[in-house]
Amino acid sequence: MPLDIILQIGKIIQYDFNAELKEISQIPLEYKLEQLSEPDITFENTVYWKSKYFELLQQHQLLLKDKLEDYYKNSNNL
Repeated sequence: MPLDIILQIGKIIQYDFNAELKEISQIPLEYKLEQLSEPDITFENTVYWKSKYFELLQQHQLLLKDKLEDYYKNSNNL
């Protein structure tokens, strides 16, 4: 199989074939995978997203409560 096809497949599946293809001295830049970095997680970010999550959870619970009340009101009228 041609090398460029192997490298294209590696790029698509996010796999670096460099270790398996030791005979390759230079892989073209277009086929190299970018190194992923860890997200910047700080205490402030964590607190923000935690409070955002609880806010959305509370809104969701209120919406469910309203829908259930409407459902029971309508089912009693039938």
